[in-house]
Amino acid sequence: MFSIIVPAFEEEATIGAVVRSVRGIEGSELLVVDDGSGDDTAERARSAGARVISLPENLGKGHAVDAGVRAAAHDVLVFLDADVRGMDEEKVLALVRPVREGAVMCVGVRYALFDRLNDRLRWAPVIAKLSGQRCIQRRLWEAARDHCDGYRLESALNYFASRTGEIAYIYLPGLSHTIKERKRGVLQGARQRLRMIGHVVGATVRVRLAGGSRSGADATPRQAPASRFGPAKTGAKERWCSHQESNPEPPDP
Repeated sequence: MFSIIVPAFEEEATIGAVVRSVRGIEGSELLVVDDGSGDDTAERARSAGARVISLPENLGKGHAVDAGVRAAAHDVLVFLDADVRGMDEEKVLALVRPVREGAVMCVGVRYALFDRLNDRLRWAPVIAKLSGQRCIQRRLWEAARDHCDGYRLESALNYFASRTGEIAYIYLPGLSHTIKERKRGVLQGARQRLRMIGHVVGATVRVRLAGGSRSGADATPRQAPASRFGPAKTGAKERWCSHQESNPEPPDP
């Protein structure tokens, strides 16, 4: 069993379709966390069939996801973007399968080409694989949560997952998003994009310092989250998956 968590801020135009695309999957619950939206995001999510958690003000994606995790009934957690198009039951189950089999995280990738390029960036693994579509074990969230504020969420999860067991990646064709400049307008969208880049770069520094600054008996889960997984590993096992687990390599771009 697993919980699907969709953080949403002023996504009234897309949230209903996202909810309808993944509601009713056997063994799942669906939670939308309305992050203080000023539009009809919460009502449209509720009408489409989701359980809605409404935050009193806009606190950011990391806080919204944390509220969803705290309310979730299961230890396998699926995170989806509120504006993703092309998601369906098959893709959700494809994300969940590797985690049920023991991976600490499975990341859904839209473009195989990007990940061939990311393979050259192992010196900065928290920058790579920034997809919002992913499935994780709850213990990974508990380890990384202090570093998951704002747009740092995916970067922090990538880093802390890389210090433990298996990370799976799966190519999910047919997914798309509405770009920020189209949703918010050119100026506001550009500002959000620049802020996102700043958060990602900041996360690269913060999680590395936190992960390496304390260890052993002096560490606590909140001060050194990676210690929840035991000793850090120099190279986590990574693998590509297909929907049927028949092709371990990403398809040609």
